[in-house]
Amino acid sequence: MIFHRDYETRSTVDLKKTGAHVYMRHPTTSIWCASYAVDAEPVKIWLPSQPVPAEFIAAANDPDAECWAHNNAFEQEVERHIGGPRHGLPVFDLKKQRCTMVTGYALSLPGSLELAAPAVGIKGGKDMIGHRLMLQLAKPRGKIEYANGYVSIPFDGVRVAEMDADGWETYEHMGRTCARVRWWNDPEKLAKLYAYCQQDTVVEREYHHRLRPLKQSELELWHLDQVINQRGVFIDRKLCEAAKTIIAAAEDDLDAQMVSVSGKAIGACSNRNQVLAYVRERGMLIDGLAKDVLEDVYEEGIVAAMARFEAEQPDSALEWVGSVDERAADVKRVLDLWKLAARASVAKIETLLRGADPVDMRVRGLLQFLAASTGRWAGRRFQPQNLKRPEEIDIPAVIDAVQTGDYEWISMLYSDPLSAVSDILRGLICAALGKKIVAADLANIEGRVLAWLAGEEWKLQAFRDFDAKVGPDLYIKTYSETFGVPLFDKKDPRRQVGKVMELAFGYQGGVGAWRNFETSSTPSFTDKEVNEIKDAWRAKHAATKQFWYDMEKAAIAAVREKGSTHHVGKITFRMAGSFLFMRLPSGRFMAYPNAVVQSVKTKWVDDKTGEPIYKDALTYFSTIDPSKKGKIVYDPLNSSTWARISTYGGMLVENATQAVARDILAHSMPKLEEVGYPVILTVHDEIVSEPDADHGSAAEMEEIMCDLPAWARGCPVAAEGFEGARYKK
Repeated sequence: MIFHRDYETRSTVDLKKTGAHVYMRHPTTSIWCASYAVDAEPVKIWLPSQPVPAEFIAAANDPDAECWAHNNAFEQEVERHIGGPRHGLPVFDLKKQRCTMVTGYALSLPGSLELAAPAVGIKGGKDMIGHRLMLQLAKPRGKIEYANGYVSIPFDGVRVAEMDADGWETYEHMGRTCARVRWWNDPEKLAKLYAYCQQDTVVEREYHHRLRPLKQSELELWHLDQVINQRGVFIDRKLCEAAKTIIAAAEDDLDAQMVSVSGKAIGACSNRNQVLAYVRERGMLIDGLAKDVLEDVYEEGIVAAMARFEAEQPDSALEWVGSVDERAADVKRVLDLWKLAARASVAKIETLLRGADPVDMRVRGLLQFLAASTGRWAGRRFQPQNLKRPEEIDIPAVIDAVQTGDYEWISMLYSDPLSAVSDILRGLICAALGKKIVAADLANIEGRVLAWLAGEEWKLQAFRDFDAKVGPDLYIKTYSETFGVPLFDKKDPRRQVGKVMELAFGYQGGVGAWRNFETSSTPSFTDKEVNEIKDAWRAKHAATKQFWYDMEKAAIAAVREKGSTHHVGKITFRMAGSFLFMRLPSGRFMAYPNAVVQSVKTKWVDDKTGEPIYKDALTYFSTIDPSKKGKIVYDPLNSSTWARISTYGGMLVENATQAVARDILAHSMPKLEEVGYPVILTVHDEIVSEPDADHGSAAEMEEIMCDLPAWARGCPVAAEGFEGARYKK
């Protein structure tokens, strides 16, 4: 039995800000309707005023039933907190549940149904007019009317009266009215909502039919992922509130500085349009204030960028008052303040507080399974994968300072209070009473997996020697082997060069990759010198270099020769329908949708004619983010979020390497659960657990994570862990 269902809900709570758990826990959250279908039978609608449909009961009682939904985590929470307790709907066993969004992610398809459906050829898919109506009916009609001194509706102990004919619901707390909320309840609108809900299930069912089922081990891992997301992380509420107090004071300080340096032209750092107008009026003709835009400007230099704009638009330059240097000084002061105030720390703290269950202070649903095409987890809301590396060394001291909530005190201790607050974001996640945090990271796992996949034997031995404490670290070893010089001390600046070499060149990178990874501690090199270092690195890494070319050749051959199989060491390529599949050593597949080989323009030009050089390349459709915009190639089906991109050997190698690293990490997660290390997060190549305070150790967790599956034997893996009261880097 294949059972599909979809719910439409309403609430005063913002689902995107709180996550599904807190959203469903709130007393104002209710079900408008549910659409459902069994196998190929017609899609039906259920309303909360009606009895529980027989199909729901049959699905719950059938041991072989599969219960599907798109973004099934939402449906789980509806049934757990509202459908079951209020309406008697069954709460389906987790092992029965399936998710078309996650199954689509395994094929590198978009997450949203409106993009995923056309990506697999479903015509007349999601009803976007109905979608807009759904968004309207999901929120109150007008402002909430509070009463008796209430300024919010409590989570617990609230009773709600039946909705009246005008759409009003009255909420009582402790026997007193605390609020009245009016909902959109026009019969015509509701009829359209029910039709929209049914159409969603029609499309979701058709989408399900076009997907390949998850590998059994991946299905089991997704079920574990759901347990991890429902477990959530415990947060230090008092520290969050103290950090917010400091941030608010810092923002007031920065706003005062902004008003002063701009001559009152900008009223606050948050006034984006005023900031943009100010810098444009002085010749900084940028399109916006996004992080990547400002990074480019700062890299080029404020004066240089403004001089370039002036040269490009001489007519505008006539209206500018003052020299480039004078105007650049004004612009820099304003942009510096904008950057300081625009940090994500306050948003992340608010995200944790909004998403925390008020009873147990746990934040749930922070991970998305298979969101990256490589299979790695992505973050949701708080984005634990995107936390910056701390600048301060003594994080416990910073936490102690932030806990005071005293802005003046922390300003005396640290020159940049907001940066200090950002440094402790990991520490906001801590162990609950009677628990501890135990975490471990697979050390330099990408470098190790790359050497293993490529068969770079000297490097594999170097990793083994390092792990056995008989050899130097790989940054020193790489530099020494590349340039044929004796080994040197860790404090030698050449180690930093070796580190950037490893990060920049492993996936066929060149000068651009080098510039991305170099830091202020990296010795300065010209582009010509970087290219010479790159050539020396490649000469020493002959197996890795050949691996790039062999991967590209095999992928292209698999696309051109339908039905053929092409092996590159431990990796296999094969086309199936319009998808190119890369089979990994674990048996899992990476997918490249709508893969074709076509001629694409390269960055090189012909020495004689000066014309661009074209080459045959693998292209496929992908979700688009800023890192992929430069790879987009023309296709009539391209959109701003789903477009055809080109790739090359080094990128295919990066995909394979990261996917294998993920599979090694994932292999240890069920084992950790079995021996008392409940997982609460995965962050890149790190697992964070929350066992009992008297159970286990970081050393034991490291040992478990290094116990490789049979398919990964020979890959030199090492883990580095810690245990304590708080999460840290």
